[in-house]
Amino acid sequence: MTTRGLLWFVVLGVAATASFVLLQRLQRPAPVRETGPSAPGYYLRDAKITESDANGQPLYRLNVRYLAQKLEDNSVELEDLRFSYFDEQRVPWIVEADRGRIPATQDRIELFDNVRITNTDAGVGTIVTTERLDIYPDQHLLLTDDRINIRRGELYLSGIGARIDLNTQKVELQSDVNGRITP
Repeated sequence: MTTRGLLWFVVLGVAATASFVLLQRLQRPAPVRETGPSAPGYYLRDAKITESDANGQPLYRLNVRYLAQKLEDNSVELEDLRFSYFDEQRVPWIVEADRGRIPATQDRIELFDNVRITNTDAGVGTIVTTERLDIYPDQHLLLTDDRINIRRGELYLSGIGARIDLNTQKVELQSDVNGRITP
């Protein structure tokens, strides 16, 4: 075999190998996009959502580290969130939680794990803690059926279940209420 023949043989071998590799890649199935219960319909990182009142003033803000829609029930899962509600006197109520969920009806925000509510009305700080809380933004209500602890200055109250009206700043404890007031 001559040098020229050997060169053609090598070129044909390389071409055959390249064709084989290319054909193998083209015949591979496309990667399958994740679907099912764990696949988000959409997701956002470090999201900030602001709802305005009729006068264009912020009514509430929702800051969330991670937000993802669940396709199986159209709910939205939230992680590491901060909900800031501004009452009629523009005093902010701050609600923070490790996790949350907005159901498909979008009528409430359900909060879970290390829920903490703070308010500084009239310079006196109020701190409310619980493990679960529902926020009804359109009704300006916070509701829970779990144990709730409230500290405002020297006042300490605890109970099971609560209804908190953000506009009137009234807190109603439902049952097993006990407390301590230091004069």
